[in-house]
Amino acid sequence: PNASGSIGVAGSGRLGIFRVGNPAIRANPRNFGPRIGFAWNPRDGNLVVRGGYGIYFDSFDFTPLTFGRSVPPLNYNFSLAGAAISGANSFDNIYNGTAPIVVQAQNQIGNFGSLTNFGSMRTLSRYMKNPYAQNFSLGIQYRFLKSYILEMNYIGAKGTHLTALFPINPVVNGPQPATSLADETARLAQFRASLGTQNGPGNTRLDPRFDEVGFQDSVATSIYHSGQIQLTKDLGREGLQFRASYTYSRSIDTASDFTPEQQANDQGFAQNGYNLGSERGPSNFDIPHRVVATLIWQLPFYKSQSGLIGHALGGWAFQSIQMWQSGVPATVLAGTRYGIADVNLDGDSVLGVGIDCTPGGAGFSLGHPSSIPPPAQRGINGAPNSSNFLYTQPLLGNGGTCGRNTLRLNSLPSVDWALFKTTQIAEKGPFGSGPWNLEFRWEVYNVFNIPYLTFQGNNWRDISSPGFDVYNAAGAVRKMQFALKLNW
Repeated sequence: PNASGSIGVAGSGRLGIFRVGNPAIRANPRNFGPRIGFAWNPRDGNLVVRGGYGIYFDSFDFTPLTFGRSVPPLNYNFSLAGAAISGANSFDNIYNGTAPIVVQAQNQIGNFGSLTNFGSMRTLSRYMKNPYAQNFSLGIQYRFLKSYILEMNYIGAKGTHLTALFPINPVVNGPQPATSLADETARLAQFRASLGTQNGPGNTRLDPRFDEVGFQDSVATSIYHSGQIQLTKDLGREGLQFRASYTYSRSIDTASDFTPEQQANDQGFAQNGYNLGSERGPSNFDIPHRVVATLIWQLPFYKSQSGLIGHALGGWAFQSIQMWQSGVPATVLAGTRYGIADVNLDGDSVLGVGIDCTPGGAGFSLGHPSSIPPPAQRGINGAPNSSNFLYTQPLLGNGGTCGRNTLRLNSLPSVDWALFKTTQIAEKGPFGSGPWNLEFRWEVYNVFNIPYLTFQGNNWRDISSPGFDVYNAAGAVRKMQFALKLNW
């Protein structure tokens, strides 16, 4: 966007000109990453204090670097569909290379021809910086009763120059945003007609030479804070060892990723490319609470496995892993209003228009559509929000007032157990092998068959969809498996 000049007969514009060739991104040779840490054991006792700080740089995702190879005049997209594949542009002529669209494509490569609009594209900043994280920690570790260790830690991380994808060519000459339900209804025809001028030559965007332009740059940030406590028991004569931990954390960012196609429950595409600060919210992977407990108990009986009884009762062990964590967040979408998917009329193809949050609005029970008022009572498609529902659609031409990831999904529990027995068959075997042991394992996942109902896709978070807040996916059910293994 900073490169000035003209593009063929399309002329100049706010987004500058195409820049092709190497380097696609300028080198960053001054990525200095110092690291320091310490450990202090006062008086050689049972207490240890540890801390550290470091800067860690990441490499670029090289897939976006191909953006510079797929722009005019090096690359064009030509398409025909349906009835257009006929006459001079018949399939036979296309195959033989004589169809007008093929000739046009061949003549177009390497120059801009008579094009005045170059369609939609993604591009990236030539001046992107390597993302980096500052990691810092401080904690204490205390041993007591010989085999027990208690740890308390603060762990944090600050991300800088993280990659974000956002629109830089919005519609700027469209109709003025609706100011009321009456104004919206009166100008509905105008709003619908504006959709036809968002793309193509002479469109209403910031730079009419292009349609939607997704821009990738190292402008996102993140911050993570956590308090962690852990109790560990080392293996003792009774054969018992365990570890229990709890983490309370918070992760906030302005972009959790830059690939909308791979995101779940969030679009990964800023609603307003010129106000990225409004994207600040809980990270897509934010999990405030997490509890994990693991246990291994090797029964201390008949360890020598002598005799028939020893072989039958010795070598047994029990293992368990219990986990519970908070649900991940999600961004609620406005959906379609009066049949218009691009509610804020900014021309974005990644439909990430957020919703309005009603101050003091009534909430609902996740996964229970019966707790949600009907659309005619919560501001959908021009209806008043007579129920004072928490989430409503913005008026046409307006962006949503709610932030990212304001909704939290169900918490995730998990209980897995395993029972196994090791039986010694022989102390020694052929060619110096041994000992020979037969191991039997019985593993049960989701022991209590706890149902985990959840969501997938976008309909469940689209407030205009009949599928809003309707469970459409579930976690794994209880599963058992047996195994018999010979070790030597």
